[in-house]
Amino acid sequence: RTVNYPNIVEKYSKQEEILRKIYAREKSNPEFIKFKTENAERLEPKALYRALRDINHTHDYKKWNEIDKNLYSLPKIEREKRIAEIYKWDSFNIDFYKFKQFLAENDLKKAKEMLNKKGLKLNGDIICGLSYDEIWSHPNAFLKGQTIKWDLPALDLDSKEAEQLIREKVNIY
Repeated sequence: RTVNYPNIVEKYSKQEEILRKIYAREKSNPEFIKFKTENAERLEPKALYRALRDINHTHDYKKWNEIDKNLYSLPKIEREKRIAEIYKWDSFNIDFYKFKQFLAENDLKKAKEMLNKKGLKLNGDIICGLSYDEIWSHPNAFLKGQTIKWDLPALDLDSKEAEQLIREKVNIY
């Protein structure tokens, strides 16, 4: 059996079209609002990264304009101003990303509970690398100009931000 990935993962696929209709109906759902609030610190940078990919026409944040590239290094007032501008430009897709995460995490939680009731244990897997959005949104978690294998940035293991990033990954998985 083959999977028709363009039908599932592309921005305007049939799958996305259906999810957009569900989102329009469920965006005020109190459970979703609670999820967004409780997970804002983790979800917002990922959602903003996706919006900025479109604004800057590339997924490579190193090629973005200086403000967007260094958003999480900016002083708080400047960062919040730019984030407000990004929300004005693409609030639908930012919130829609969070909604898809809500659905995915809820489904995984329900599946785990069902399996546990049947005596099966579902184990997660921690991705050993870091995603572009994690690297971009946690600049102080990495040693400047140093990389490890496959040209991945090297974590600054003495950094509080690196510790927070790793703890977050462990908690999620």
